[in-house]
Amino acid sequence: MSKLLLINPWSRDEEGVVWSFAYQKDYWRNPYKGLVQLATYLRKNGHTVKILDCERDLLIEAGGNPDLMLKLIESKVRYLHPDVVGVTAMTYRWMEAYKILNVLTELKPELRFRLILGGRHASSETEMCMKDIPGLDCIFHGFAEVGLNKYLDGDPLEEIPGAAFMSQGEVKRTPNEVVNDLDELPWPDWSLIDSSFYTHPNIRVHRSTGTPLRSLDTICSRGCNMACAFCSGADGKPKWHSVNYILDYIEWTQKTYQTNATIFQDSSLGNNKTFLVKLCEGLIRRNINKKLIWTCNMRADQVDTETVGLMYRAGCRLIFIGFESGSERILNLMHKGCTVEDNIRCAQVLEDAEMPYWASFILGYPGETEQDIYETGKFIEKINPTTGWVNAFFPSPGSNIYKKLKREGRITVSSIYDWINYGRTGEGNSNLGLYAEIPSERFRYCLFKLQGYFQKITDTGIKRELEFSK
Repeated sequence: MSKLLLINPWSRDEEGVVWSFAYQKDYWRNPYKGLVQLATYLRKNGHTVKILDCERDLLIEAGGNPDLMLKLIESKVRYLHPDVVGVTAMTYRWMEAYKILNVLTELKPELRFRLILGGRHASSETEMCMKDIPGLDCIFHGFAEVGLNKYLDGDPLEEIPGAAFMSQGEVKRTPNEVVNDLDELPWPDWSLIDSSFYTHPNIRVHRSTGTPLRSLDTICSRGCNMACAFCSGADGKPKWHSVNYILDYIEWTQKTYQTNATIFQDSSLGNNKTFLVKLCEGLIRRNINKKLIWTCNMRADQVDTETVGLMYRAGCRLIFIGFESGSERILNLMHKGCTVEDNIRCAQVLEDAEMPYWASFILGYPGETEQDIYETGKFIEKINPTTGWVNAFFPSPGSNIYKKLKREGRITVSSIYDWINYGRTGEGNSNLGLYAEIPSERFRYCLFKLQGYFQKITDTGIKRELEFSK
């Protein structure tokens, strides 16, 4: 059996932050459930697994100092002396992962561990990652329980599912093999990380209650059967846990970690209407709804009065709706599968049911004009949502629109540092509006105007009329 150390990079947004309980109360964060579940699965199969959670350690151990965090990583790797070190990263944390990988590459010859990488960024940009990190032994693409278990058992690389590695000067890939019955996966053992860092009472996501709540995420499925062009998770092959598995898990987290809230992180609970109804009925039947507040994602075309009423009785107090745009043309370009009429009807159903909802939008989609943005602004005026946000578009590696833009030569990454602004929508990002058909300065004005509207709702809790004009 092998000794494995898994590393979760920190967030650049929290570099320099001085942590306090007051800061934690106002900052919602969700633990990397996939990494914890992977570690739990591998431990169940006899391997020794530790997780180095840099998101937590940057603040608690390193005082927000990334250079000190890198030294702490080196110290912990030397102390644990693992056989294999694995790093995971989404694209928006790739720069932080890159720094960690450089430290590990320098340690590797001395400590003689194998170095592996996983996560959606590596799955999409495998060849580039191999080039940027020459010390890598293997990259795992997709869900890695089966493949990584065999890797730790010492199976030959060519026989390990879901692996990418260098062979005779080029990258070789093997087809992935996944767990088909999700109920075979053990519940994530949150003791592998400092769970209190994540369950500390906060008000940010479940803000509709006005009460700080202790929350741990729940995921009922893997994959998505929708085809949104901007999403890297649209693979058309969803798998779902059984309802009893999820109900038992929620009761266990309540008992073990004293949680009284959860966020269902599935792309949309409405993707499986039968599951959603049975889940709500189970929450009510077991009286879980009396001590649990929950939030979930849904598509606008999945919202109806009867289902929303059942969800409310089952404890749901906030629904995330990805309206994305108020322009029919842009919704079609996104392959969203919803119309503006669907979106208006959804907002009305939620308003009538007095169900709070978070309205999410994307601005700057390829081909978007100022007229499209104006239509989105007028749509927000019309529905006057409970709360929400407007995100600047960025092409997510692995998504269909990313692949299209890359084929067209509109995405060029020649240096590791070209990833710095990916997924960042602040004023310092020079790439804002890069793909829209609108001058950059005008785009930034529209973006910050709409973001400012939602920020006022967040700060005051009061819905306001939006004044938005061409």
